[in-house]
Amino acid sequence: MFQQCLRFVFLAFLAWWILAYLAGWWWVLPWLVTAIALLNAVTAWLLRLHREWLVGACEYRFILAYIRLVCYLTGDDIPTVENAKTRRLLLHLRSDYRAAERIAKQLVRGHDNVITGMLESIYDHHQVRASRRKGALKEPLASVLLIGAEGIGKTYLSRVLAKLLYAQNGAHVFDCSRISVDSLIGTQASPGSLAKIAADSGLGLVCFERLESADAEVQSLLDIILRKGSITVPGEDEPVSFENSVVVITTTVGIESVLALDEKALGRSLWKESVIETLCRESAIGSRLVSAISEFYFCQTPSDEQIAEVAALLMIKECEDHDIRLVQVDAMILATQVAKWNDAIGYCMFPKRIQNLLRKPIVAISAQKQNNLSLVVSENHE
Repeated sequence: MFQQCLRFVFLAFLAWWILAYLAGWWWVLPWLVTAIALLNAVTAWLLRLHREWLVGACEYRFILAYIRLVCYLTGDDIPTVENAKTRRLLLHLRSDYRAAERIAKQLVRGHDNVITGMLESIYDHHQVRASRRKGALKEPLASVLLIGAEGIGKTYLSRVLAKLLYAQNGAHVFDCSRISVDSLIGTQASPGSLAKIAADSGLGLVCFERLESADAEVQSLLDIILRKGSITVPGEDEPVSFENSVVVITTTVGIESVLALDEKALGRSLWKESVIETLCRESAIGSRLVSAISEFYFCQTPSDEQIAEVAALLMIKECEDHDIRLVQVDAMILATQVAKWNDAIGYCMFPKRIQNLLRKPIVAISAQKQNNLSLVVSENHE
């Protein structure tokens, strides 16, 4: 919508400029229209990416009235001290989300249904949020639980979506086995990780890995985040807000039990209830916390074809990092990488393995000062 409006303004301005120039009168109007269009574009850009720069300007009545008008036209909130540091979504129209979906599916293999579901859910929650009355309780924009085996790309998926939704810095990832309440919110003497991120760049997509490893205090804090949308930081007057954040939580608990549940037969609501019961039965995860999560998705273990595709993409990327073009990969090489797949670690060791595989070929091709590389299996070795 934003891009379409800018395109319309540009075309209207161009038509007016041509007519005014040919007519030979009102020559000053095109320059005035140009200045206003540029001012509107810059203000809209600041509202999305650097809201804190506009907070001070809103103290002046005339500027505040102008910013109110721009916010009304763009659908943004008026910048205040409270919301200046909250990250804003870059996607607004459904067409924006569909474009992001296509990009995400090119970057993440094997989780197409999860990508579609997550982006549709975030879009729906965003539309509902826009219709709420001012001052209503604002929990996170969306909360998602990803259930799946270790190393199949749940966190990577979160990082890709974070880039598409918020652009800067990507996802903020926390391993529940390594965090505590103090490390997240801190003390009066030393602010925690969440407080620092909120103060520096604002919270965008926040990912908590391995929920089953979280202690009772961390689970209680996550429950507060999901239900209230903010947490109080010691020594700070303003709470840390998650109202424009997407909270992603991952777990490896109950994979076989959840896989056995037929979502189509049970229906989405009953399937979710069954998943909650399974997770609470097979781990120490509290039912109150799990029930506060809005969306659940099961991430399938990748097929052999998808594993081979990921291996090929990693090879292409590794070559591109050295300014080399990979033109051919022998099927036997890809088959070998698939055979080395380990369900216990998933893709965790894939990047390092691909680097080791390509080290000698890249060194050899660089020594020959060539830019094209073909990986084939020789008679004696790879």
